[in-house]
Amino acid sequence: MPQNNPNYYAILTSDVRYCPDLSSSEKLLFAEITALSNTLGFCKAGNSYFAKLYKSTDVTISRNIKHLETLGFIRIEYEKKGAKVTQRKIYTINKND
Repeated sequence: MPQNNPNYYAILTSDVRYCPDLSSSEKLLFAEITALSNTLGFCKAGNSYFAKLYKSTDVTISRNIKHLETLGFIRIEYEKKGAKVTQRKIYTINKND
């Protein structure tokens, strides 16, 4: 489970909703990230959380997150201690702003 609790609603922006390059599961993942971002302004859930939630695999979630990032719908920041990643922060980006 992530440290931040999901809100009661998720946001699916029109730029994501109507993007022909995204699968339905990627759109749903984006919406889940918005729900988990409400408290802190970013999502810190790991791939295993999403995989368990959507009965998927870590690899599939990783691929979906990378695709969302490549298309510019999310931005990811990593906090590191030496070479080890201690936290990942996922920020959503609304291209319509």
